[in-house]
Amino acid sequence: MLQLPLLVLGEVAATRVGRRASALVVAWLVGLTFGAARRSGLGRMVGGRRFGYVAVEGGTARRAGAVRSGGFRWAVKVALAGRWALNATFAGLSAVKVALAGTIGLVAVVLYSGPASAHGADAPVAVNYVVRVESVSVPGVTVRAVEGGARLELVNRSGREVVVLGLQGEEFLRIGIRGVEENRASPTWVASRSVSGVAAGGDAGAAPDWRAVSAEPRVRWHDERARELPARSWSVPLLVDSREPGIIRGSIAAAPAPATGWWWAGAVVGAVALGLLWRQKVVLALAALGGGAVTAVWIVEAAVLAASPADGVGVQVLARLWPLLTAVAVLVVGGLELFKRVDIVLGIAGACLAVMVGVGDSAVLRYGSLAGPQWGRWAVALAFAVGVGLAVAGGARWYRSVEPTPQNAQTDTAI
Repeated sequence: MLQLPLLVLGEVAATRVGRRASALVVAWLVGLTFGAARRSGLGRMVGGRRFGYVAVEGGTARRAGAVRSGGFRWAVKVALAGRWALNATFAGLSAVKVALAGTIGLVAVVLYSGPASAHGADAPVAVNYVVRVESVSVPGVTVRAVEGGARLELVNRSGREVVVLGLQGEEFLRIGIRGVEENRASPTWVASRSVSGVAAGGDAGAAPDWRAVSAEPRVRWHDERARELPARSWSVPLLVDSREPGIIRGSIAAAPAPATGWWWAGAVVGAVALGLLWRQKVVLALAALGGGAVTAVWIVEAAVLAASPADGVGVQVLARLWPLLTAVAVLVVGGLELFKRVDIVLGIAGACLAVMVGVGDSAVLRYGSLAGPQWGRWAVALAFAVGVGLAVAGGARWYRSVEPTPQNAQTDTAI
């Protein structure tokens, strides 16, 4: 799944490879599987003869025809076809193009590994509860639940120093006119690094280890006291100017579930409708462009909503790198499909979009409280419909485009 962006980059960087080489490689792999099935007596049930022969043409077919002994004959066919397919694939690639594609892929992986632990990056896209902030005792201090209740956000406009106390009563966060500081010795700081974290590590009795994280008096953090069911009231204690106590009070309630069945039904109907239009090249290209664009906008907007002074938009975008690159890849493939046939790549891109976004983020179709934009259900349902539809349509177009010619069919009969 994660290799989709590299696949598309390879298709773009080496345009001479094109549809034929991609089809041959896939035909070789499928032929290997179906050839093995034929050897065990299942070939006629799954059409192994046809698929195994797709990548064999001309002289190669005649050479394979010299062997007439059942399954071994098919193994030879697959081996010859595989060697030819791989040769055809790499013949049009210069060393510079291969190095370029590899470098881009390596840089993408390295960049992605860095922000994976960014605040908000591991928050669920939707949850089945609602976090409410009901009161804050300190004038000039506002608190709200963000990202579907995954984090609390505190903004201090009071001109006073406000300290958020942790799970064990220790000083956790300090917000004042100088910005935000966090106590790295706090067990709550350790737990707040992840939405699923626990207070393991740190020392509540140790001297605070204050580290500045932002010059703006606004901070977001995961707080175990204010998330997840059962329904209850919660509170977070504060300390103002090192002497005056304060408190944040709120509650957690169950979120009404959306009409999950209807959302899935609509997505499936859309996928079937798009799949039935597999002959319409322009329709498929426009669907890929639209689905990729909507998905990319949704991911970027979710990153913007999750951004904070400590973790900016760039960090949040990088934390969502692979879904975003998948959406961009679908966009690129849609544009390519308008000018050349990239059917098998279109199908693979659609399948990746359906799985990575349509299935991976399907919690938005099950739960009532969304962490990102409120139109996220439309984006995920569209990604699933477009992705599955493109997978079916791209596969059908590729299969039709590589059917054996009459001459090859006669050669196959003679074998």
